[in-house]
Amino acid sequence: AYNYHHNARGPDLHDHLSLFSAGYKLGKRAYLGAYFQDLHYANPGKRALSQQGYGIIGKLYQGATSFELGYYHAGAGVGDQTPVFSGVFVGDGSASGLTSLGARHALSKQTDLWVQALYLRNGSRADYVLGGFGKAGGSGNLGQARQALAMGIKYDF
Repeated sequence: AYNYHHNARGPDLHDHLSLFSAGYKLGKRAYLGAYFQDLHYANPGKRALSQQGYGIIGKLYQGATSFELGYYHAGAGVGDQTPVFSGVFVGDGSASGLTSLGARHALSKQTDLWVQALYLRNGSRADYVLGGFGKAGGSGNLGQARQALAMGIKYDF
């Protein structure tokens, strides 16, 4: 996938994202997927801001229940921070990792129950948040590890 944003964050700010992903179903009981992304934010008068990231996920299917384990990595940002916060942290220590462990159970063709445990490990200069708790870029999570438990019901109309 390729996304190009013309003036989305402001006048003369042209950004783009390249995303490469692949997945493979291993028989009827397992799935393995991965992605790589490359972000570039325009930064007039300064060095352009860029970041690379990747993720990998594995799923096991047991009847109406599936289990998944994933790891996602936001690499260290390179360049200068933009005038409008991009969500990318820059410099040494700005990389972060997120580990996810989850399960889904199909109650019907339209309804799933799900639960997910998350562990976020921010680098010493990264300030990512989980589930909207805190404000990204607010410096309250620098170098912190955060955990979350999420659960819900998904209904497809």
